[in-house]
Amino acid sequence: GILNKLDYIKSLGASIIQLSPIFKSSSCHKYDTGNYEFIDEMFGTNDEFKKLCEVAESKGIKIILDVVLSYTSSDSKYFNKLGTYNDIGAYQSPNSEYHDWYKFNIYPYQYESWWGITERPNVNSMEKGYIKYIIKDDNSIIKKWIDFGAYGWRLNVIDELPDEFIEIIRTRMQEINKDVVLLGDLWDDASNKISYSKRRKYLQGKEVQAVTNYPLRECLITFTKIYIPSD
Repeated sequence: GILNKLDYIKSLGASIIQLSPIFKSSSCHKYDTGNYEFIDEMFGTNDEFKKLCEVAESKGIKIILDVVLSYTSSDSKYFNKLGTYNDIGAYQSPNSEYHDWYKFNIYPYQYESWWGITERPNVNSMEKGYIKYIIKDDNSIIKKWIDFGAYGWRLNVIDELPDEFIEIIRTRMQEINKDVVLLGDLWDDASNKISYSKRRKYLQGKEVQAVTNYPLRECLITFTKIYIPSD
């Protein structure tokens, strides 16, 4: 339905639309990706996304995608715990091409997951095969969707991603299209963040170009509640 609302969105003065995750997923929120290669049927098709980008750009509006790269869904082509996909997932066989993406403690039943939620197995983002698939290959996920017309990526929970991984994405994006932007999702002060006992480098020029500023948001909300009369 976004295509039908582009003129209205433009009338509001907006020049950017940031979409929440739209890749194939079995959940309603889509933050646990099942397949990075396809738009979820709930929203449309790959061709419709390409058309959205083309029409939006003709109206002076850029599309930015939200993506989670620190974990996938357990119900994904990569992990395939439920056997939903035809691909041999990491949970199904240690010989799976995706096996080394994940961190198994006792195969296959015990594995690292996001906040202990077993439906969201953590990914070893610095694993070579994962980096090739997501970033470096000629048909990588990053390149695929930029070629479709996306003008930016918002990396969800960037404190779960190593600095080196974020740098690789930024470098690759700039090679594909120097106008594409990289944003980061972070709840704390990105300029002085310590994550997993390591001071992070988000805003030192090689990683994201901007972050979600939740501390400022809280200050503005508090200021509004305290100092602006309700009547």
